[in-house]
Amino acid sequence: MQGLETSLGLSSLDECSMLQIGCPYLIGMVYCIAFVLAVLSTGATSSTHLDIVGGVVVEAAAPAYIATLRADEFQTTICTGILIAPRYILTTAKCTKLSLTWASINSKFRQGRDGEHIRITAINFHPKFKWPELIINTPATLTFDSYEAKTQVVMRGFGQLGYKADFADVLREAKGTIAVNADCNRVYNVDGIFQDDLMCIEGLSPCGGDKGGPLTLLNKEGHEAVVALHSWNALHCDVQYGGFTRLGPSLDFLKSFLQGDDVCKQPVERPSLH
Repeated sequence: MQGLETSLGLSSLDECSMLQIGCPYLIGMVYCIAFVLAVLSTGATSSTHLDIVGGVVVEAAAPAYIATLRADEFQTTICTGILIAPRYILTTAKCTKLSLTWASINSKFRQGRDGEHIRITAINFHPKFKWPELIINTPATLTFDSYEAKTQVVMRGFGQLGYKADFADVLREAKGTIAVNADCNRVYNVDGIFQDDLMCIEGLSPCGGDKGGPLTLLNKEGHEAVVALHSWNALHCDVQYGGFTRLGPSLDFLKSFLQGDDVCKQPVERPSLH
């Protein structure tokens, strides 16, 4: 299927020199929820971006857990990820095929010198998956729970503003709602590919540059939390439904990276969904 794919990954900062990717299970022959760890040259302290067709410019500071992933230190962002623990960034597997060598944390812009820049020094693959995926160093609050249809969500990023259009220079965000997976199976004509590992989101049109970007909502404690990462979109970015890989099915893989002093114990309070 052109323009569609799913998978997740993790990368780690330099002081933690190992990277692994986990594939809990395969969907048919090609699709998998995949996680990878990338090794950075030093620990990070903030965040990065993702992208959307349309959306609005984020006026406040970028969420501290967002990380931009780049081929060159000060050049354009290729993919987005989220910091889930110091030294670890989570993103989608597709991103690791793009010669990523630098991560930028606490940056509101798609390219340039703002924020903290950390070199990715190593990437290790899980034996069950062929593509890598990343994780870095400013923790986000994660949720592994399931949420009902009509729940409001927010995605943020630096993706293209339309098919063959320019990329956003400044972090943007857009709101959508959780739809039933049958809607995405119908719209994308994929005959059951959207199952429990994926989330179908109505009202969002992700595009190039959005892969690995975080989808957030208010968790059951009332705090903003990352529930999924972007992984599917229409080839021409013209469908008002986006596909996101849920964190929940990969809990066992992620648990080993969410233990100890590197874990963010406090919820991220900014930004709100209101």
